[in-house]
Amino acid sequence: MHDSDENIIERVQRGNRELFHVLFERHYDRIAAYIRRSLGDAEEARDAVAEVFVRAYQGVDGFELSAGTRYLTYLYTIAHNLLTDRWRRQGDTRDTEDSAQTEEIADGARLPLEQMLRREMIERVRQSVAKLPPDHQQIIHLAFDRDLSSGDIMQIMNKSSITAVTSHLHRTMKRLKTVLEQDGYFIDATSKGGDSEWQTRKQNASGNS
Repeated sequence: MHDSDENIIERVQRGNRELFHVLFERHYDRIAAYIRRSLGDAEEARDAVAEVFVRAYQGVDGFELSAGTRYLTYLYTIAHNLLTDRWRRQGDTRDTEDSAQTEEIADGARLPLEQMLRREMIERVRQSVAKLPPDHQQIIHLAFDRDLSSGDIMQIMNKSSITAVTSHLHRTMKRLKTVLEQDGYFIDATSKGGDSEWQTRKQNASGNS
């Protein structure tokens, strides 16, 4: 039986501390991917992910089940605040080159050339995203997680409303388009042969509430 996060949290708060490892294993990959995209440096990202879960464990008794916040949203909020604090301390002087490795594309139906071109597209978009201000990077990374709604992102980024989230995302996508054009590379997601997944995710993120 798959216990919900809320059921596990309730048992952890009652003293069954070892059950926290279930939450760690359940959400580690998603939080790690989010932080890796934001930081780029693999070693720094590992340290940051560990710190997220240390903070989550230390604050487990303060998580209010009655508030209705999903635990995944809570973890993302910790991660977002941690990244914001790091960038503030660094004065946002990070290298703009994204050193994260391109994810493998598991699609056996694609020809090798198509795979190569799509990997190149993904990498160039990542490099352009890395040139955006931190808050723009954050909303893009959050919006691309299909399990997060606009309401979740509102909580994570401490926005005043869902409208503020969609407005921020719209401004970010316009700015990203400008960066891509300046880099001599722009994706027309609606054209024949274009990557429709980019457009679909942007629309889902903007309309999902």
